[in-house]
Amino acid sequence: MNLRRLLSPIWSPKKQAPDGAPRRRHHPFDLDYPLFYWSQADPFRLRDAVTGTLVFGATGSGKTSGAYRSLLRTFFLAGYGGIIFTTKPGEYEEIRRWAEETGRLDSLIRFAPEEKHRFSFLTYESTYPGRGGAQTENIVKLLTTVQESFDRNGDGGGKQERFWKLALEQLLRNAIDLRLLARPGEPLSVRALYDVIVSAPTSPEQLDSEAWQQKSACYRLLDEAINNDRLSPQQKSDLEITGRYFLSEFPSLPQDTRGSIISTFTTMADIFLRGQIGTLFSNGLTIVPEVAFEGGIIVIDIPIKTFGQVGIASQTLWKFIFQQACERRDVNKNPRPVFIASDECHNIVNQHDASFLTTARSSRCCSIYMTQSYPNLVAAMGGDHRGQALAESFAGASANRIFCANTDPKTNEWAASVFAKSFQSKFSSGINRNDKGGDGSNAGASESLEYLVQPAEFVTLAKGGPENRYLVEAIVSQGGRVFNASGTTFLKTAFRQI
Repeated sequence: MNLRRLLSPIWSPKKQAPDGAPRRRHHPFDLDYPLFYWSQADPFRLRDAVTGTLVFGATGSGKTSGAYRSLLRTFFLAGYGGIIFTTKPGEYEEIRRWAEETGRLDSLIRFAPEEKHRFSFLTYESTYPGRGGAQTENIVKLLTTVQESFDRNGDGGGKQERFWKLALEQLLRNAIDLRLLARPGEPLSVRALYDVIVSAPTSPEQLDSEAWQQKSACYRLLDEAINNDRLSPQQKSDLEITGRYFLSEFPSLPQDTRGSIISTFTTMADIFLRGQIGTLFSNGLTIVPEVAFEGGIIVIDIPIKTFGQVGIASQTLWKFIFQQACERRDVNKNPRPVFIASDECHNIVNQHDASFLTTARSSRCCSIYMTQSYPNLVAAMGGDHRGQALAESFAGASANRIFCANTDPKTNEWAASVFAKSFQSKFSSGINRNDKGGDGSNAGASESLEYLVQPAEFVTLAKGGPENRYLVEAIVSQGGRVFNASGTTFLKTAFRQI
């Protein structure tokens, strides 16, 4: 792989700004650069975009053709790189059209089974420059995050669930360390990790079996690592722990416990070992997340509606690795902003997204997450009280909220709560008639605590189309900002469909 060529600048807004692109005072990489305007008096700047954007809207509300398209086009025009996830077949073609309209077609990189690019993610994590001393823990966290996408409705907070998670992490940590210690500098792969785990000893007696020793990849690697004279004192200490785990602790586990831990790993690893997806993620490294830092726009065209759980796992993997790459980069050396964009984000969002959003500003990463309803987020986070707390954390970490037309009462109630309440006066008057034919009048006033934006208002927002002059209405909130056009913390605006 020619890394220099792969990471050469793909697009520069200075040299290739398309005709009609806005010419503004600030450079597109400056935090004060206005990407677009909510109103004539209210710009949406890069410093706002890097605090995260969450879009809600029912099916047919125009959120994709209006808000999503408008936001992505501004990023394209400004010369930003990024990564886009797909849910439905045909999304790539739409994204390609937007890139062509903004002069960014040469920046588009499609990652799909029928394309040439390959991403051996464990090779990337274990050998790519700049990983520091946390290789093993980075890989463990990556693999457990992907595994969690298989059980999105599990009781992630229960004691039993925590035990299995910790047990899986321990197995992965030792298997990864064993492979890296035995063959330092050699790329790691899902197949290599799989071979170590499935060939590990299953009983203390098996350790003395010559037949097992001859067939076991785990045993061979232990032998290679023990006889590796180039190991540092720290590596020798790590090897001692790893050896104790595989030669004593692991084979002594109850059979059912050990079998469940292995099965948890192999169920996840299986999708990266076979078929088109196995080829995509294991045969070579022709694309890396850092391409986006030079202007590349990576589209993960493995639609969830087509690939199901495989699509969810693939996109969860890419999202996590991209976020990690963003957090590792030095924005002083390369200040180009990047973005993460996901329509139907409830399919791949998880608890790590909230954590990433809290530091995305320093990474200069703009996030666009879209979903139909707030309950979708709660369900994606596991449901129940824990899912509610995680959904609130994720939504709270997104400073910009865009609410398009919606008929879901829970979403509209939550949206109204975003804009808070105030005391509002109500006036009443009436005329009284007495038995003798006389008339009288009365008047009164009272105050009550009411939503500033009533839930019913989200039901009637325009959804675009010819009947609405192709305008998609939305009510927006931006991290407590008081909009100049409205004098309040919310603003009714519109996106144009083209």
